[in-house]
Amino acid sequence: MNLSVRDAARMSHTVAENLNDDRYTMSPSSLGDYELRNIPPRNFHKIVTLCSIYGLQFESVVKRIGINFADVGTESIPDRYLFRPASGVRGKTAPAETVPTGFIERLMEACQPIPFFLRDSLRYFSGSAPVSLDDFFWVGGNQDPLHPYLEKGLLVIVNRRRKTPFHFESKPVWQQPIYVVLKRDGVHLAACCGVENGVLVVHPHARDFHRDEEYRFHQDAEVVGQIVAIARGLP
Repeated sequence: MNLSVRDAARMSHTVAENLNDDRYTMSPSSLGDYELRNIPPRNFHKIVTLCSIYGLQFESVVKRIGINFADVGTESIPDRYLFRPASGVRGKTAPAETVPTGFIERLMEACQPIPFFLRDSLRYFSGSAPVSLDDFFWVGGNQDPLHPYLEKGLLVIVNRRRKTPFHFESKPVWQQPIYVVLKRDGVHLAACCGVENGVLVVHPHARDFHRDEEYRFHQDAEVVGQIVAIARGLP
């Protein structure tokens, strides 16, 4: 394509603007790493950007990474995401009552009807740019949250632009920012945290005792963004 890494990085910002999502942006250093180290991006959004800039076929790119398109769609959606009874032995009588186990059913049951006026107020409550579905995280399944503000929490809105965590030793708990952290194993944490000498230190403020956890920043864990709004269930 006769593009320098800086040209490609500038074009990635155009892709991000058109899709209204900063995750599609790429830095010149990242592009250089992909070329020199021959390691593909770990983020799906970066792969879409590379295909858009260089005119690559998405299917051929994912095949080079090692993903077989023939296996796509062969597995059913897990029961925990749907409202359907778990599979059982044929011939046995099903229980009289089935408890909804799907995520959407649990969320709707907890929220009940949502006031219509909230439709256009998310940007005001979050204090950030236009909110997309990717900015919402479900925290209702956590019975032992790592911060008191997340007690009885259902959903949180995350500002993905705030990826540098700060923890203020001199401030009380209610003034500490809360972040969503993604660990390498795919587990998400919602807690206060800060960076000390290249190490991401998670500071739990929970009912039960939890020790501080340490992860190598950008290697063992990444900061998804800062929690800017929390939707809770009523007592």
